Amino acid sequence: TELAYERTIRSQKRSADKNDQKTHARDAADFTEEKKLRIPQAREKSGQKESKRPVPKHEKNSYHERMAKNRLLIKKAKKVQDLKGLLPKGKFRKIRKRQERLDRKKNPSKKRPRGTKGRKNSKRSRR
Repeated sequence: TELAYERTIRSQKRSADKNDQKTHARDAADFTEEKKLRIPQAREKSGQKESKRPVPKHEKNSYHERMAKNRLLIKKAKKVQDLKGLLPKGKFRKIRKRQERLDRKKNPSKKRPRGTKGRKNSKRSRR
């Protein structure tokens, strides 16, 4: 029973230490927030107030812009292999597959490459 008692005391101390650490972290965060709040007031006095400028639309690298850029890259590339480093992995794969399909249409003797032996038994191929 003495051992159990010591264990409980130790665990209580540990939890107290953890709580102390949390409060220290919280206090530090509050302090930094106060600092942030204080700085602009000092700026206003010295007359160096920074105006918030809205970010122009073209600076926001939106999803559609990225896709448009990818489309341009695809048009410019002579060979599919040229795109390898420029596009995200999935996109490159899609383009390569499309290219293979077109090649098969042009030349029926070019059969679709089958999966290698290691790939045939993999989990992914069984899905």
